[in-house]
Amino acid sequence: MTLSVILPNYNHASLLKKALEAIITQSYPPDEIVLIDDGSTDNSLDVIASFQKRFPNLRLIQNEKNLGPVPTINRGVKEARGELLAFCSADDFILPGFFEKGVSVMQQHPELALCCGKAAHFEAQTPKVLIPDQMPDLGKELRLLLPKETAALFRNTTFFIHTNCTIYRKKPLFEYGGLNPKLKSLCDWYLSCQIALHHPIAYLPSLMAAFRLDEASYSKSTKRASNNDEMFHALMEQILSEGSEWKHAVASTGMLSHAGIQMVLFLMREKKYRKFFPKAFLKKCQFHYHHLFRRGDPLKAGDLDNIS
Repeated sequence: MTLSVILPNYNHASLLKKALEAIITQSYPPDEIVLIDDGSTDNSLDVIASFQKRFPNLRLIQNEKNLGPVPTINRGVKEARGELLAFCSADDFILPGFFEKGVSVMQQHPELALCCGKAAHFEAQTPKVLIPDQMPDLGKELRLLLPKETAALFRNTTFFIHTNCTIYRKKPLFEYGGLNPKLKSLCDWYLSCQIALHHPIAYLPSLMAAFRLDEASYSKSTKRASNNDEMFHALMEQILSEGSEWKHAVASTGMLSHAGIQMVLFLMREKKYRKFFPKAFLKKCQFHYHHLFRRGDPLKAGDLDNIS
C-alpha cells in the first residue's frame, strides 16, 4: 500500500530541515513526499534541494504565486500518487514510528477511512510541552470506531483527529471535495469530521506528531481574529447545504465548540443558526476549558526526540 506525504511550505526554511528529517528517517519511509512551495522568498529551495539528494522521491511543486495554505494543500492532494496520504507541516514535525503504526493499521483494516494518533503541542518560545487530555475513555489499545461510536465520543470529549498525526485513505478525501478554502483554519477539522461521522476510523493512543504553538502560525492568526464572521457564515452555510442527517449530526455532537469562544459569540448573534447551540455544544465547551490542557508532569520539547 503506497503512502504519499503532502508538505506545504512558505518561508519556513529555518524549520523545514527538522520537518523533512523527521519524515525521511521514519521506520516506514513514504513512497513519495509531495512538497509544494507557495512562493517562498527565503532559502527554502536550497534546503529542499539538499534533501532531494538524500531522498529522490521528494517531488517539488512550485506555485507561480502565493496561493495560501488551503489551495496549496489541495494541489498537493491532486498531485499525490499514493493510496494513503499523510499531511505534514513545515513548521511542525512528526515523531518516530508514525507511518509504520498508521499504515499497518490501514493495511489490516481496509474498511477504515483514517487512522489517527495523539499529538503533543509545544510552545515555540519555551521548552514546555502540553499534551491535551483528549481521549480519557479510550484506554491504551487500538480502537476501531464506527461512525455512531465516533459521534458519541465527539459528544463527550474534545475533537481528537489532528490532521498532522493522521493517515488518510485518499478516496474519502475526494468524496467530500477536499479542503474548502472558505473555511480557512477550520477546513481540515471539518473534512475530518465529515469522514469520521460517515466512515469507520481507528484511533491509536500513541504520540504521532508535535505541533508548534506559535502566534505567527496560520491557525493561531485566524482563530484570534476579532471578526471571523465570514469564515463562520461559510461554515454554517456549508452545513445547511448538506441535508438533515448531517445537520442533526453537527447539532447533536456539539462539534462546533471546536471553533471556540468566537463561535459561541457568533451563534448568539445569529438567530438563523441558533439551533446548533444545544446542550451538547455547552457541554463540549465546558470540556474544552476544563480538560483540554490539564497538566500533570509536563514534558520538555527535547523529550520528543526520544519517543519511539
